[in-house]
Amino acid sequence: TEEARAEKLNTKLKLDISPDQVILSHSPLRKIAEKHKDETVLVIGKRYDQLRQVMHEYGFQNVTCAEELHAMHPELYPDMMPDILDSVFQPREHKPIGAIMIMTDPIMWGREMQLCMDVLRSDAALPPGHGLHAQGQ
Repeated sequence: TEEARAEKLNTKLKLDISPDQVILSHSPLRKIAEKHKDETVLVIGKRYDQLRQVMHEYGFQNVTCAEELHAMHPELYPDMMPDILDSVFQPREHKPIGAIMIMTDPIMWGREMQLCMDVLRSDAALPPGHGLHAQGQ
């Protein structure tokens, strides 16, 4: 978060930088949190435990990470088994995804791109089996 980065800069540089003076690549998401706060948001990036925390601090209520979506639907990317840390994964019923937020460059680009494309091309932002893939398109 901006707060954590300001604190880190203050410690390293021995300056007095406030969080209001820090802009991170995902800082603009604060402004759209109100619009998407009740929708399920798919988060793309790395260090999903940290990204989930940032999204919640920004006001997003229903955050699903790429790792979670893959674990709920391993058929979306069958080239690898889902890699889930128990502390990060929160098993739940899949809900339609209302937005995709790319927070940082992901480590697993292939998987994350495939998941995004499947969500974007599906009816009602559902994974394959519920939308265009179910119809063989």
